[in-house]
Amino acid sequence: MKNLRLTRVVVVVIIITFLMTFMRTPGSVTATQNNTEENRDQINLPDRYDLRELDRLTSVKAQGGIGSCWALTSIAALESTLKTTENIEYDFSESNMINQTSDIYATGFDRQPSYGGDDLIATAYYASWRGPVLESDDPYPLSGKKEDLELTTGCKVVKHVQEVIFLPDRKNPLDNNLIKEHVMKYGAISVAMWKGTKSTYGRYYNEEEFAWYYPDKKVNNEGNGHAVNIVGWDDNYPKENFNITPPRDGAFIVRNTKGSKWGHPEGQKKYGWLFLHILL
Repeated sequence: MKNLRLTRVVVVVIIITFLMTFMRTPGSVTATQNNTEENRDQINLPDRYDLRELDRLTSVKAQGGIGSCWALTSIAALESTLKTTENIEYDFSESNMINQTSDIYATGFDRQPSYGGDDLIATAYYASWRGPVLESDDPYPLSGKKEDLELTTGCKVVKHVQEVIFLPDRKNPLDNNLIKEHVMKYGAISVAMWKGTKSTYGRYYNEEEFAWYYPDKKVNNEGNGHAVNIVGWDDNYPKENFNITPPRDGAFIVRNTKGSKWGHPEGQKKYGWLFLHILL
């Protein structure tokens, strides 16, 4: 049997303790926390970096009405890493991940396929070597409805993931170099943010500028978590673009899971993004 190419996917953990938000290993996967604080201070990082401009991202996906943002961002991180390291663009199946880690699969988790998850569950999927499989072999429901999810077994596994990197907590709101380094080296990273509810978006989200800033040190009880991908940053992004003005300029460039038509002004094409201030 021909060996599958071994590869790496990068996942980030940023605990919600500093002026904003953000989100996580069995088998052959190793969790790594590298780069000392001393090393971080010695690295020269650009003021702006954008994976979109470097063609290191795959297409933006839409989760629809399924609680699958965590699977979309984990798959996006893997696809971005492979596009960076192998210069090959893959389209992996999110549906396969969310179904095989659910209670409809014999050895899945005690969760319904349409319910939320996190990068720990995604890592368990990779570590079990059940996936990733190609989107064409197990497609996401075009309707975006949970009732149209179907369990597909017997798909060919395309890669055997060997390493998942979990980043340590930031020391303070300005401790962002490790995040930036991993974006530059590996590509998009999967994170989580507090997103509130539809009735609370307005306080923190400037819909005209697609800019989000949550200033409290702890999450409130008005919403829940949402997974996204950090794909770059702009240290000079104007603080005035946020509904609540942060202490300084700067933002991460973030990819959402709402499809390519979300998060850009009329007339622009291709991206589903927002600017997320986390005190750069």
